[in-house]
Amino acid sequence: LVGPRKDECTPLEDPQQVRDLLQPILDFLRAKKCYDFLPDSTQVVVLDLDLPLMYTFSVAHEHNVTFATLWDRRTSKYCGMLTVTDYINMLLIYHKDPDGLQAFIQGATDASDTKAEYIPIPVAHTPTSTEFLSEFASPLMQEFMNLPIRRWRDSQRKLRHGDQHHAQGTESLLSCDPEASLFTALNVLRVNRIHRLPVIDPSTATLLYVLGRKILLQYFAADFPLDSQLFSYSISDLKVG
Repeated sequence: LVGPRKDECTPLEDPQQVRDLLQPILDFLRAKKCYDFLPDSTQVVVLDLDLPLMYTFSVAHEHNVTFATLWDRRTSKYCGMLTVTDYINMLLIYHKDPDGLQAFIQGATDASDTKAEYIPIPVAHTPTSTEFLSEFASPLMQEFMNLPIRRWRDSQRKLRHGDQHHAQGTESLLSCDPEASLFTALNVLRVNRIHRLPVIDPSTATLLYVLGRKILLQYFAADFPLDSQLFSYSISDLKVG
């Protein structure tokens, strides 16, 4: 990095000095739009809420992704994210709890609200999904994996928010406009304590990209001028975190 050595830096005794050093970062983030951040070529994975859970494992494996955006064709809207955390929770909550797993499956089978019944999606059984289920999963787990994503999402939302929120229907997906600044996008991530933020074109409702903290840091490191005196100070000096 270009700049004075640590022992040549002026001690930061005034909070205003810290703010002055950090101001160029804020200016940079406010000047850059989410559209500027988009790569020339990328892939986004979108899953229908009525897709059986077992196929999501195949999609994640084949495309080497740890998350996918969810689409609700009943409302024709993006409605959430399915992430590796969901897969971990599936195993932790149900795989070692046969009674809980059986109760979940029974509850999904006995659902009396016809409006909540899912519409099966005809999909071809790929070797990855069917061989995995037949070789490693118990019959009970196989039955669970044939349930749609919607059932899993509804159960998790009910656990988080209770019956009242659960009855209100599909929750909306936080997203940002490609014309929004990176500062705005980062603030949405911070305020809502989320790790990913879809960038959606409002005119066409097209999912363009999914912003993540790691990618944003890589973009910042590549484009922000490194000759700033800011980088001569430690995180402790700047009182960050």
